[in-house]
Amino acid sequence: MKELIEKYLIDNNIPLYTQKERKSYIDAIIYGVNEAGISQDTLTRFAKKYFPDKPKHVRIKNWILKLHGLKSCFNCEKVLSIENFSVSSYNTNGLRYICKECDYRDYVKPTKNAVEARRRAAKLQRTTAWSELESIKEFYKNCPSGYHVDHIIPLQGKNVSGLHVLSNLQYLLASENFKKSNNFNV
Repeated sequence: MKELIEKYLIDNNIPLYTQKERKSYIDAIIYGVNEAGISQDTLTRFAKKYFPDKPKHVRIKNWILKLHGLKSCFNCEKVLSIENFSVSSYNTNGLRYICKECDYRDYVKPTKNAVEARRRAAKLQRTTAWSELESIKEFYKNCPSGYHVDHIIPLQGKNVSGLHVLSNLQYLLASENFKKSNNFNV
């Protein structure tokens, strides 16, 4: 991002440093006035002079990125094309503050955790007092490579739900198990 902003300033004949103190405008634009050691008044005058079309509520960094069709992700801090951001009616620029990849991770993780939690709960509910728990553990441990331990009658079937007992377990190729899902065919 620093290189992009520096190139933009050079290409548009905008000074890189303050006149008196020789402090970096680039650092002030990217990291803020405190980090660069520039007063807010100095940066405000700089913005009014060199970025007259920039709306007041938009940071210079974001304005320059927007001119190049780019945006910075608040989460991963990557500078990406605006196509990598979802639309949002809540934000002034009309885009989400995090990229689609971060947004997807934030969505998928809780969803995946919820699915796994439901499965664990179903397994516990369907484990009987007379289940052969040690034999079931052995069955899982001896599962051949490329196979899954499958419940013949699914624990969370639509029409019927099976029990978590040894007689309801089978080894099934992983690809077949994914096809079967929670279905039970007689």
